[in-house]
Amino acid sequence: MTTSICTNCDILFSLRLSDKNRGRGRFCGKSCASSGKNNSSYKHGHSARSTGQTKEYSTWAGIKQRTTNPNVQNAKYYLGRNIKMCNRWINSFDNFLEDMGEAPSAKHSIDRIDNNGNYEPSNCRWVTHKEQMANTRATKWLEFNGKTETQEEWGRITGLTGTTILKRLKRGWSIEDALTKPRAR
Repeated sequence: MTTSICTNCDILFSLRLSDKNRGRGRFCGKSCASSGKNNSSYKHGHSARSTGQTKEYSTWAGIKQRTTNPNVQNAKYYLGRNIKMCNRWINSFDNFLEDMGEAPSAKHSIDRIDNNGNYEPSNCRWVTHKEQMANTRATKWLEFNGKTETQEEWGRITGLTGTTILKRLKRGWSIEDALTKPRAR
């Protein structure tokens, strides 16, 4: 790390030596943005090079990559299914942050409510890993006695495993039997 003086506001700030050697580091970033002077790449304070990207910024960047770059790993699950990032977000992290807010915790990630829908304000939310795993195309939802739960949740309720329940259903068992019959010893 080294220091530099911002050409906009004359504040001393830290930056990587490699950035300074490449001719970068003329603007302080957050300090310039908060003082009202323009340095648009740092105005939201979520992608400053010296402090690393925030969860929100890396989430936005990841969504943008998987919905626009055909060379990204798993592109077939996004571009191949015609899943897009809305126009409001595609070129504006600020709009994404305004609509989604900050993640409630480090354990939260972005989730599309409708897995076949686009990344847009009405279809996205911050959720925990458990909530996200319950909202995949592979999740099997079962209704029994007026209650709808995932196979995994039914497993926790009944003391069986989600795998046991699914295997029983694949063998032709009724939902009632699959959820209520004890496991054979």
